[in-house]
Amino acid sequence: MAIYEYFPEEYIQLNMELMNHPLLMERLAKHPAEEFEIRLAEIASYCLIAVDGEFLPEDLVKLADLCLEKLKQMKGVRPLDQTPVGVVEEDWSKLALPTHKGSLPS
Repeated sequence: MAIYEYFPEEYIQLNMELMNHPLLMERLAKHPAEEFEIRLAEIASYCLIAVDGEFLPEDLVKLADLCLEKLKQMKGVRPLDQTPVGVVEEDWSKLALPTHKGSLPS
């Protein structure tokens, strides 16, 4: 009799969400699918989630769920600069610069 081990739902949902993040998919393509922990660390890095140490299987599930929620928030946003995709202005002179009300410290 064969024993089947199913992936946790969090892993399945995370894998489905990855399709919405092409830059992350490019980064993940550098790692074989068998290196799940390395790929999860890459996803966490993309989400700006710091990870360090040893993780139990249930910790990996929690990390996958945390990454899933972060990726959902990041849809349509470029990592690092947080500029919405499709809103990049070619003529930088048209961009409004942030202003500071009141006097600047001397």
